[in-house]
Order: sequence, then structure tokens, then C-alpha cells
Amino acid sequence: MKKLSKTQQEVVNLINDGWELGMQTGLTGRYWIQKGGLCCGGESKNISSATVHALEREGLIIRVAKRKNDQYWLIRFELVYDLEN
Repeated sequence: MKKLSKTQQEVVNLINDGWELGMQTGLTGRYWIQKGGLCCGGESKNISSATVHALEREGLIIRVAKRKNDQYWLIRFELVYDLEN
């Protein structure tokens, strides 16, 4: 496995701390990570698609759920394993 960039490592750390990574489909294709879960009102940060794709290519995250939220679909990601253990 390649060494993670600072941003990639931050995303992994946040997921380990209970944040949820997701993608909003549709015109924006927005990726973001949110404390307490997607669309739950917690603090959030936008994440670049390049960061998410790199974590997927490395096999560190997988797409695990897709659900409808009003007018668009949300895709949720999870870590494949805990990098700290």
C-alpha cells in the first residue's frame, strides 16, 4: 500500500472517529464527510473526488449503501478495515 497523503489520512482518521463519508449523486456529484452521519446536521467537510477515488483504488474504502434523499441518491462509504490496528 502506498503512503497516504495528508488529506487521505485525515479522511481515514475522521471515519475512525465516527464521521461518515458519502457522495451525493446528480449534477453536483459532491463528496463530503459528516460528523455523526450523513445529513444528520453535524459538522461537515467537502472532500475531493480524487481523494475518495484514491482511497477506493487502494482498497481502503468501499461503497456500502445507496439511499434516496429527497431528489437525489446518497452513496455511503466505509473503511474496509481499521488502519490503526
